[in-house]
Amino acid sequence: MISRAATKPRRPPVPKTRRWSGTKLGGDEQRETKRLAILHAAAKMFVERGFYETSLTDIAASLGVTKPTLYYYVSSKDEMLAQIASTALAETEKIFSETSAGARDALDALRLFVRAYVRCMDGDFGRCLLSARHFRLSPEIEGRLRAGFRRIDARARELLSRGVRDGSIRATDVRIATFVLYGAINWVPHWYHDGGSLAAEEAGEAMFGVLAGGLAAPRRTGRARA
Repeated sequence: MISRAATKPRRPPVPKTRRWSGTKLGGDEQRETKRLAILHAAAKMFVERGFYETSLTDIAASLGVTKPTLYYYVSSKDEMLAQIASTALAETEKIFSETSAGARDALDALRLFVRAYVRCMDGDFGRCLLSARHFRLSPEIEGRLRAGFRRIDARARELLSRGVRDGSIRATDVRIATFVLYGAINWVPHWYHDGGSLAAEEAGEAMFGVLAGGLAAPRRTGRARA
């Protein structure tokens, strides 16, 4: 059987990542390390090539292993994407909990969340999670993604509502504010790349400054003295 990769000679070459030569299977820690290596390779290729344009053969080749080796760690390409998305969503929920615990008020918690979230979404799993919303996926995977995004959407609304109550955030339409927040920070992977003038958290801090302060300059009151 001819692979899909062989019928499309113009596709970009498969990038080489960390190989497994010289290692032996066995041990929970080693198994988890290799599972994550597969997921990172898959996430990168799903973003760069597209989900359906990437084959298991491509992923195996990037790691220097055979395709049957992949089945020892993951059952299918869909399962790879599901695990990548679940990991990124779980990390986002963890960020919400950690930043809320160490913040002065809800506005400060939101600032800390945006910083950490931008850093998280700049990684392989985060970029893949955000790109997955544009993939044509199975109903099961789409359902799991929607449920995950609903959870982190609810956490943001909860945080914004708390800010309105504690006075750190002005009274606003929390639903619209949540759309604006995620609309801005979920677009970061499209324009931000690590290694530039700003670190990921610095980019997040700068974005939060714009979101928190708005664009309009404060109006001057009264007349200036001569």
